[in-house]
Amino acid sequence: MTAFEGRLPTSGVVHVVHRVREVLLSSPRTAAVVSALPDDVEAPLRIFFVGPHNTGKSTLISALTGDRAIARSAVPETAAVVPYTWRDVQLYDTPGWFSGVAEHDLLADKELRRNADILVFVITPQLGGSEVVERLDDVLSRLGFAGRAVLAVNKANIEDHDRGLVDAEVRNRLGDHPDVPVVWTDAQDHLTATDTTMDLTNEDRQHLVEDGNVVELERLLAGLCLDPEVVRSCAVEAELGRLLQDGERAWSDAPDEAARREVVAVRQESLAAARLRVDGVVQTLADRMAADMATASATLVALSVVGDASGLADSTVEVEVTWHAAWEAADEALYTHLVKEFEDLDEFATTLVRSELMAEAVGWEDLLRTRRKGESAAAPGLLDGVPDELPDRLRESAIKRLREFAEGGSKADSPAYEWARRLQPKKKFAPHGRLKDAERLTSSAKKGEKLLSALPVITDIGGGVWDHLEHKAAERAEQKHRAAVEAALRTRVEARRQAFVLLATDWLDASFEPLLESLAELAAPLRERDAAAAAWRVQAAAASAELRTLGVPAAAG
Repeated sequence: MTAFEGRLPTSGVVHVVHRVREVLLSSPRTAAVVSALPDDVEAPLRIFFVGPHNTGKSTLISALTGDRAIARSAVPETAAVVPYTWRDVQLYDTPGWFSGVAEHDLLADKELRRNADILVFVITPQLGGSEVVERLDDVLSRLGFAGRAVLAVNKANIEDHDRGLVDAEVRNRLGDHPDVPVVWTDAQDHLTATDTTMDLTNEDRQHLVEDGNVVELERLLAGLCLDPEVVRSCAVEAELGRLLQDGERAWSDAPDEAARREVVAVRQESLAAARLRVDGVVQTLADRMAADMATASATLVALSVVGDASGLADSTVEVEVTWHAAWEAADEALYTHLVKEFEDLDEFATTLVRSELMAEAVGWEDLLRTRRKGESAAAPGLLDGVPDELPDRLRESAIKRLREFAEGGSKADSPAYEWARRLQPKKKFAPHGRLKDAERLTSSAKKGEKLLSALPVITDIGGGVWDHLEHKAAERAEQKHRAAVEAALRTRVEARRQAFVLLATDWLDASFEPLLESLAELAAPLRERDAAAAAWRVQAAAASAELRTLGVPAAAG
């Protein structure tokens, strides 16, 4: 079993490449990425030799293939990616990195990403500086070659070095990839050993072959090539993921788009802040106007309560004028503030729309009702039906007669008995029945005497109660009327305040509308771009889902 077992077969890779190609070609922004798609995914495996210049990459390929015609020099000779046949695979010699020729670096990077199945990273015991360490980590980690790479330390027998120290440093540089095989080689020794023109003994040739150790490199590469389809699947899956990432990066804002987006954001924030401020000013001015109107209306309440109809009419006109003036003052204050806001937004503001707010759409409607001054309806008197005054002589005479009547008792010869007979002359009574009537008359006479005696005091009390009830009723009527007038005025003031806010809001909407339209026009290309990006990402997500069904981990954003 190899490290690649169970991955995509080549037929599946062909389909995936075609699907990713469709996604990349679906937008002009990502179409350029198509050129980086792998060439022929059904071609023989491709082994790339990469590394800094003058590390012996070409010499290693010459040693493996036996092709002594391959150019080998300390000067950066390889300026193109050149294939050579070895067994059933292709070995690719690449331009060396860090040679000072930028085109060489770009070409090596491009072809490595696009077509490499297996990687041979070639260095020397001198190892190189930090840039070599970074590039090694890049190809193993970001480009995903950790499971398909060999690290060859070439020129092992030429350069002076402590192999133990160098080997430890090499292992350290592999970092998170300790399983990457490391082979020490000297390709030049191998070529010398196989050069028939050289006068060498067989033993010398054998020693040179062993010291060159190219055979070990052959063995490692042969092991990586045991299952070509699996290796190709692994290579293509890694590159497809990177290409989808490249497609995602293609949707990053270009400099002009970034500048436009920044301008849109600043303008949007400025407009929102300005609108928030003027909306707050509208509420403040409306509250201030309502407070001025309420203060001016206090006179109407007082005049309405006392019933001064003439004064109320004059005051109503004055209050109406005051209310209108308060409206105009609020309107002008709002206009002044809005002009200042638009001056602050001048770099992209349009003409301020002036409304007809001062026309005051809500007219005056008098809700006050005056009342005639008059007495309040008092409660009924306690002595209704009884004369307020009686002549003293008549009252005293009545008291005397009633006292005599009461003192006579109810016997058969008493005045009470006589009066009982006179009141019912035709009625037949038993003797005791007439006596009972006489007793009732005697009792009534006693009560009448007491009532007449107390009449002056009762009259005084009744008059006091009358006055008190009348005063209380008048107070309640006045309070009720005052509350009704105040409520009516509050309702009217609130109606004016709401009308001002409504009309002012319409005014602000009309004034800000050109600015918002200008902002929308400025942002339109960004909206179209973002919509296209979203549509592309939908396709990319579908392709990623398809990759997952084939066992290829998707790397797209």
